[in-house]
Amino acid sequence: MKYTWQVGRESMRMFPPIIGSFRKAITDIEHEGLTIPRGWKGQHMGQHYNEEYFKEPLSFNPSRFEEAIAPYAFVPFGGGPRLCAGYQLAKLNILIFVHYVVTQYDWFLLHPEEPVTMDPLPYPSLGMPIKISSKYA
Repeated sequence: MKYTWQVGRESMRMFPPIIGSFRKAITDIEHEGLTIPRGWKGQHMGQHYNEEYFKEPLSFNPSRFEEAIAPYAFVPFGGGPRLCAGYQLAKLNILIFVHYVVTQYDWFLLHPEEPVTMDPLPYPSLGMPIKISSKYA
């Protein structure tokens, strides 16, 4: 299940479960010589594509999660005091779902060379249709 969770984490890095979790600075914040002004609003998704933390951020590479990730560089469920209360349940659901789909079904892309653009998240031009069939039918 270790690699399955790496696949889940990489999937969430590229396409976070929640992208609209904006935060507002309530005071001016100094960080590494930069000032984040009071009232500024930002969201965490952009850091999931930051090359400082994730080499080749547009590539799907679950193995990048073999090593520890810098604190707050990967936050699909928030972090610190704002960590999602259902995080562990979500993790369990992801692991069970992926295991079941991989072990019980054969599936493949109908258009393997389909272009994918960033808008701001990965957006398949044809909707990425797949064909699924039971391995035991």
